[in-house]
Formats: sequence, structure tokens, C-alpha cells
Amino acid sequence: MALRKKPAQADADQPRKRPAAAQVQEGQRVRLSHKKTQATLKPAIQPGPAAASLAYTESALACPRAHIHLSVVFPSGRKLLDNIRVESDMHVRSLQEEAQRAHGIFLSPLILPAGIQVPGSTSLKEAGLADGDVLTAIMAPAVRIYATDSAFVAIKGNGVCVAWGDPREGGNIEAVCSQLGTDVQHVYSTSKAFAALKTAGSVVTWGSRPRGGDTGQHQEQLSDGVLSVVCNWSGAMLALKRDKSAVVWGHGPFQSHKSIVQEQLSRDVEGAYPTHDGNFLIVRSDDTVKLLGSPKSREEGKDVDRQLSNNFHSLCHAGFASAALTKAGSVITWGDPSSCADSGSLPDQLRSDVQGIFATDSAFAAMKTDGSVISWGNPGRGGLTAGNLTGVQSITASLGAFAALMHDGSVLCWGSPGQGADCSAVQEQITEGVQSLFATRSAFAALKSDGSIVTWGSQNWGGDSSAVKAQLTDVQNVYSTGYAFAAVRRDGSVVTWGNQQRGGDCSPVRNQLQDNMS
Repeated sequence: MALRKKPAQADADQPRKRPAAAQVQEGQRVRLSHKKTQATLKPAIQPGPAAASLAYTESALACPRAHIHLSVVFPSGRKLLDNIRVESDMHVRSLQEEAQRAHGIFLSPLILPAGIQVPGSTSLKEAGLADGDVLTAIMAPAVRIYATDSAFVAIKGNGVCVAWGDPREGGNIEAVCSQLGTDVQHVYSTSKAFAALKTAGSVVTWGSRPRGGDTGQHQEQLSDGVLSVVCNWSGAMLALKRDKSAVVWGHGPFQSHKSIVQEQLSRDVEGAYPTHDGNFLIVRSDDTVKLLGSPKSREEGKDVDRQLSNNFHSLCHAGFASAALTKAGSVITWGDPSSCADSGSLPDQLRSDVQGIFATDSAFAAMKTDGSVISWGNPGRGGLTAGNLTGVQSITASLGAFAALMHDGSVLCWGSPGQGADCSAVQEQITEGVQSLFATRSAFAALKSDGSIVTWGSQNWGGDSSAVKAQLTDVQNVYSTGYAFAAVRRDGSVVTWGNQQRGGDCSPVRNQLQDNMS
């Protein structure tokens, strides 16, 4: 592979403006511009000399090949590789690795001039790159974390995956480590299994085999062309493919009617949403919706299809009921009427102006555009708010309680006291400055503007962080299983607490997590 700088031209210092992206998935188009301002980049490791592994040799020149000149820049316009000469059959990953070596950093997959993130295994020619093109580079985050109910998996800045927690539910990746490699784009999860989407569009699964960890006969269909994976917490996974088809596997009612389901997923699938019964609501290219599955479920779902077709926005489920938000801002429910699914008894305030729906295991809370909240369902598990609740910015739920982040940075809770509704012990700490809320099954964690963490709820489920309080500074983000929390600090280090067997103890992999660049 050859790399040689093209002779300078009059405008060589001005990279051509191209679309870019900060966080995208393969196939997603974005629009950004390369601005002419740039802060000093702080490399994650000490930059070494520019690698010469791609430099031309005399023997290489003796065998002429097609060449183009390319640049790699940050969205700000700062150049990582400037107008370099490369072979057109070179892989995009090799270009990315050269930029990383030259500057001592790690990057997410490069973004084409058209604004599409390209798999590293694609050749420059296959990507349609032409002489003088500019690719956009985005710094890879220090660590990204995903969770099942009892395990975490972290993707480090160098693309290496590290897992911990219950090995039966995804806490051990030894069996799939070689398949995961270093180009995982995103990870999805049911309660007991993970699915990793790679930049080339293939899927790798692990964890509980019946609950999504085994793709079975669908392995070949999932070897390429996958855009995203939708997971039902009960144990089913559905992959959306580039050709508008979909593939479903795992635990769900669809297993008894495979031929019907296969026909339903063979074409025109635009999106999917998990429902309360382990099923999926399918959104088609013409904006109509269909409940996936057997003739019985199809008959029961006729009213849902009729009400949501050309009017569907999002979906949430609690216990044995589902609640859908329409484009018009109204709420439609179905499922067990005793489990908060009786549409006829919904408050009139839910007929319009609803912008989001949230759920515990047996209650719903709807946030309206004016910042007010309406809840219904089991009163003892969040179905009854304390008075007239207004000024709400966002809502987070445990299994039995809601926590609302107010516009003034304070927090208000309601529902089951044993599952986080009782925040009296920390009330003074959450009256201001709270930026985000996170939840396990029975506890909450608040991330404050100064990077500190405040926790409350069941001690065995992460409600007590006193043992790691000194480490919980400069926190950037928080993740959770059903029983434990994991906080990522500014320096990329990870701090965990909660049930030790279910994600609250990362000490077995601490060295792997700390050595972010290996």
C-alpha cells in the first residue's frame, strides 16, 4: 500500500467542504460542515512518528496501479491526512489506521463525502471515492457501555470489547471475541443476551441462547446488510436490513407461526417496536403498522393497526399492556385492561399534546408539551402522581417508581417507596444541578452538573454508592443493568456499584478497561 503526498497546489490548505457526522449508523445520511475553527486536540496516547507502513517502494512502483489523492479531516476542518496518494484498492480501514497512527488517537469509522459511515472492509474504489475527495473523521469515545438485565459490555475507544457480570446473560464474550474484532458499531440487548452490529452490516450474538443469544438458522441472513437491531426485553431480536426485509429470532409468540412471520417480514419493513407480549409492531414503508405474529394476534390487533396506520410515533409497554403515542399527540393502549390498558378509561388530557410516554411494570406516565405529567395504572407503582405535576423536563422509571427531572434541575419521585420513590434521604442533594437520571429495577442515580453522583433506592440494586463515592467525580455518563450501575469518568475509567454478580463488580476486567488503548 502506498502513501505519498501530492505536490502542493494553491488551495491545498483549504479542504473542500463536505458533509460529515458526529454520530451516525451505517446507511444514515447526515449534514455537517467543516468549520474553520479548531481547538487543540489532546491525543489519548502520545503521538508517534508518522507510520511508513503505507509508503511506496521501488518494487511497488514497478507494478502500476490506480491511485487517487485523499484527505481525512475532523468536522472542524483540521487535517489528519492531507492530500495523500493511495491505491484505490486499499481498504478504508487502512486509511483510518494511518490517521490514527500519525496522531496517536482512535477514530470511529470514517464518513464518506456523501455523509455515510463506511465499513472499514470496503475498498476505496468500492466506496466510490474520487481523486481529491475528503473523508470526515470523528474521535471515538473513550468507552461505550451497553447492558442486559445482569451484565455489561463496554466498547473501548480502540474498538475492543470487554464484558462483565452474569456470564449466562452476556457477561462473558470469550466464545465470540474473535468474531467481534475491533469494528463493532453498536450493541443491542434483550434482558439476557447481546447483539453486536459490525460496520460491515453483520451481527454477532451471545448470552442466553433462547433469549436472543443464538441466531440459529438465520446466521447467513445476518452476515451482511443489517442496519439496526430492535430488541424486546423478554428475549426476542429483530434485525432491520438494507433491502427493507427483517429477520426475527429468540423467544416470542412468532415462533409458533414462522411461515406467516416470514412473509410479513419479507419486504417493506421500515421499522419495528417491541410490545408487552414479546411481539413486535411493524412499521411499513407506506407508514401503515401491523402487529407481527399469528392469525389470532392479527385479529386482536386490527383496531391497533387501524388507529396507528399513518399516525404512529412511538411505543412503550408496562407489564401486560402497551401504549402508543400517535403523531397527533394522543395515546392508544392495548393489552390486559386490568394492567392499565383500558383506552376507554384514559384521562381526557391524553387525547392531545402528549410528547412522551414512560412506564414502570404496571403504570404509565405521559409527559405533555407544556411540561405537565399525567399518570395512570397501579397507584402504588407510579399510576398516581403527587398533586399537579408541571415543569417536567424528562422522566426515568424503575420497576415500580418514576423520577422526574424538573426544568430547575431538581428531582421529584412517586410510586413504590422501596423501588426509588422515597428520595427523602438525599432530597437536599437533588434540589438543583441535576443533569440526568438513570435507573435499575429498584434504584435511581442522578448525574449532577459538577460530575458527581447521587443515588437512592434499594441498596442491593445500586441505591447505595457510598463505597465508591470518592471515585464518582468527573462522571460523564451512567449506565445500568437491572441491579447495578456503571459510571464512565472523563478520563475513560469505569466505576461500578450495586449487585456484584450482576454488573456491580468490574474488578475482574479492571485492567482491560483501564488499558483503553491496548
